Amino acid sequence: MKKRLFALCLALTMAASAVSCGDSDDSSKTKSKRSKSDTSSVSQTEDSSKTETESKDDSKSDESVSEESTPVESEPEPAKDEKYAYYDLLDAEYQKYGKWSDRYNIVADGCLLIADDNGGNPLDVDESGHKPCLLIKEDGSSIDLRKLDIFKNYNGYLGLKYAGGFLYNTYNTYQTDNETDHFAKIDMDGKVVRNVDLGKTSCEIVALSGNGDAVLTNDQRKSYMVLKNDSDTVIEMPKLFLEGEHGLSIEPSRIEFIKMFYNSKIYVWAYDPNGNEFMYYFDFDDLSWHECEKLVEKNNSLYSLDMTIGRYAFFVYSSSVSSDSYIVYDMETNTVTEDIPYVVDYTYYGGDFNIDYSGGKWVKIKIPSDAQNFLTDREIVGELADAEDYSSYSGKYFSYMSNSHYLYRDSYGLFVRSFEKGKDDEKTIVLFENK
Repeated sequence: MKKRLFALCLALTMAASAVSCGDSDDSSKTKSKRSKSDTSSVSQTEDSSKTETESKDDSKSDESVSEESTPVESEPEPAKDEKYAYYDLLDAEYQKYGKWSDRYNIVADGCLLIADDNGGNPLDVDESGHKPCLLIKEDGSSIDLRKLDIFKNYNGYLGLKYAGGFLYNTYNTYQTDNETDHFAKIDMDGKVVRNVDLGKTSCEIVALSGNGDAVLTNDQRKSYMVLKNDSDTVIEMPKLFLEGEHGLSIEPSRIEFIKMFYNSKIYVWAYDPNGNEFMYYFDFDDLSWHECEKLVEKNNSLYSLDMTIGRYAFFVYSSSVSSDSYIVYDMETNTVTEDIPYVVDYTYYGGDFNIDYSGGKWVKIKIPSDAQNFLTDREIVGELADAEDYSSYSGKYFSYMSNSHYLYRDSYGLFVRSFEKGKDDEKTIVLFENK
């Protein structure tokens, strides 16, 4: 009995001991798991913190690189006033083609021509019975074109014509053994760059294209001939026909050459038998006539050509200075244009300003494109040299040569002066014998 009781107690003791050992192992394992979990959590936290720090550092680094690589923006240039933007268009045409006006002496490349047939030519008559034909430059040098070899036997007025930076002339050799007519092209240095023998044709130039193509006619002007700039052969000019009533083609009662030229084009007024007026241009490239857009609905002859600057032809209706008295015609598109206002007058010689006289000084002025009156609606943008009062003649005279120089004349002679320095920068061209 005792033995059984002892065995039972021993068994219970062993069982209790086993349970105690099992609890100890589980606790240790739990602690171990917790320790590992806590360590992993700390590690993840540190990694996360490290990643965030690195991310921030990288962000800062990127920002720094971005700041270093981004160029510093310069201050933008002030925008051009749109009211004066048209000067850029005009200057581009002036630099390529120069300017022509029937009212003033011929000017090109800063040169001024005082023609021998100019009624205002102040020079003394030479031994030939004619006045010199002077081509004057801004540096004070001059060339008497009448003394060129090609004109040594020529007794008439030269009648030089200008187009596209060159002077042109037809002349007779007056040689007893071989008297012929010639067509000459002269550059601004007085050099003959083309000389075509026309034979005994008695031809004269009536029109020139900007490329130097010529329309010639005889004394009676009963027919017209063409001399292209790349040929020495004269050919008959195709006739112009107008569209008459019932769609029939009719010849104009007369044509009048306008002193307009641009590239390969020359222009005419053509009149039908009823006196209606049309503008046409002849293109030397295709040797054919083309009708132009009408200047106005009323008779075009109310407008007269004032001047051309490259592709732009300026027509004036009257002596008024109001903007509605002028029309600008674009010879590139053969349409009336509003891109260029008629505000340049004769005082424009390239650049983005006009030269004018005001208050005893030469001044630079700008005329806005919306000007209604270009004498009052203008802005003085710079004062230049002192100037004498040219409002009254008083025996004095001047002619524009460029936007930097002008020709001054008094009873003593001809002189070139600059607008910037006036008489302090004077170059003598010629002194009169009767001074």
